[in-house]
Amino acid sequence: MRKLTALLLTIAMLAVMLSGCGGNTTSSSTATETTPAAENTEQTAAADSESASESAAVKKDLVFIIGEEPTSLDPALAADSTPATVMSNTFEGLTTLDADDKPIPAMADHWDISEDSLVYTFYLKDDIYWSDGQPVTANDFYYEWKRVITPETASGFGYFILEHIANAQAYFNGEVDIESVGFEAVDDKTFKVTLANPTPYFLNLTATWTLFPLREDIVVQGENWFKSPSTFICNGPYMMSDYKAGESVTLVKNPYYYGADDVSLETIRFDFLTDAANALAAFESGAVDGSEVVSSADIPRLKMELDGFYLLPYIQHIWINFNTQVAPYDDVNVRKALAYAIDRESICTQILQAGQVPASGLVPYGMVVNGEDFREVGGDYGIPAAGDVEKAQAFLAEAGYPNGEGFPELVIKDNGKDYIEAVKEMWEENLNIKVTIEEKEFGVYLKEVKAGDYTVSRGGWTGDYGYPTDYLNMYTDNSGVNFSHWHNDAYLEALAKAQSEQDEAKRVAYMHQAEDIFMADMPIAPLYYATSPILVNPKLEGWHQSQLGYLFFRDAAFTE
Repeated sequence: MRKLTALLLTIAMLAVMLSGCGGNTTSSSTATETTPAAENTEQTAAADSESASESAAVKKDLVFIIGEEPTSLDPALAADSTPATVMSNTFEGLTTLDADDKPIPAMADHWDISEDSLVYTFYLKDDIYWSDGQPVTANDFYYEWKRVITPETASGFGYFILEHIANAQAYFNGEVDIESVGFEAVDDKTFKVTLANPTPYFLNLTATWTLFPLREDIVVQGENWFKSPSTFICNGPYMMSDYKAGESVTLVKNPYYYGADDVSLETIRFDFLTDAANALAAFESGAVDGSEVVSSADIPRLKMELDGFYLLPYIQHIWINFNTQVAPYDDVNVRKALAYAIDRESICTQILQAGQVPASGLVPYGMVVNGEDFREVGGDYGIPAAGDVEKAQAFLAEAGYPNGEGFPELVIKDNGKDYIEAVKEMWEENLNIKVTIEEKEFGVYLKEVKAGDYTVSRGGWTGDYGYPTDYLNMYTDNSGVNFSHWHNDAYLEALAKAQSEQDEAKRVAYMHQAEDIFMADMPIAPLYYATSPILVNPKLEGWHQSQLGYLFFRDAAFTE
């Protein structure tokens, strides 16, 4: 509340000032007044020593609303999209993503790949350091990768490594020791990885936060090491200077970053604010420079009127989770009834209004393999965008609940998304069942869904490396994000064949086979493939957002 009150007060003050002088409400000249935390940093002090004319001409601080407070900034434990923007600007892996989402050197200067595509040898840059001045070494990668595949860590994305690295799964199962796993720090500057099978997207994986390096002496200081500037030791272009729980995290330029000379911004403050109306007011007044929080109701006006509104491509699928281990959702006919009773088209066009596409499969658009978009080839599985009420009612009757008779009250666990109310109304009207929404704060909602403490919930996934297995591998036994608790032997067999197949066309065919099995059993009800509405000060250049949702400000700079 303190942050919200302060932000609204800032907006009110700006409005009075601007009305008196007739200024532009999107002017960035007053934005420095909203970042007092930046005044406590050495970098800001250095900037203040520059000439007054230069500091007035070029803005060096960025204030950006990112929505929910990240559930974790620990690379091994972060298992949702909330930390993406913070972590993308404070850490780097062996590779990073360019503006076209292609992997390029980051901590690694270059690498060699064996002829059989199984062995990757990464050679680290000479001038890479942690934000406390200590060198980044290959052992820092070794430590974190080992931590990710250790069962006690309970890494949400650990299955990334388990599926691809030689003997990683065997280590996780307790069958071999760590020396048998296919990664090693050959020396301080050489990190060698041996894969279980050729993986065409492996370099993309090394850009994901799960495989960022970490220092053991930092992690052992406590589970909340990432909430204090003194222990949040990172290796990216920015480092932490302040963390206010429930309010904001402030970053400053990292002087030890190898590309520090090319980093223009001195400070970045990421605000945790989920109220879209207040976020928009803050942006339009100039109190903040951007926001990832945009209301669907505002989008038609923003597209027409606001300079600085962007609607970007986004590899994300939003769906409804069914807990397949709990009756009556263990019945495929119940799941299909609920899926077919949803009018996805009206949700996209009347509620969301940001170019979202009704979903009818697991893998979203944007995954191009073997020269073709995986979703376009896979088709829609016969699920009409507007739903099919007659089929939905037939499925429910087949499950033993004709006209909804005897169906237990359905409770949807959610964290306040407006389209869930529409889903509730569709189920009640089309299936004659009673539906209740159980709204939770995001952190609580996520914890309970992960623990299986639900029957039906809002769900979804944002891509991590741009390949169909990004989604398909969520429903393996090793996955930490199989929230539907669904298991199917034939599905796992198809994925195993895809993983071991070296011929790309055959590999793609196995992945389609797996998705066919998934959609026949329907452990989720697809809703829509997303886009990314975002507000950014039009004077800010050099930033980019990956289709995977990562916002990069390394090369960002304000024009005059």
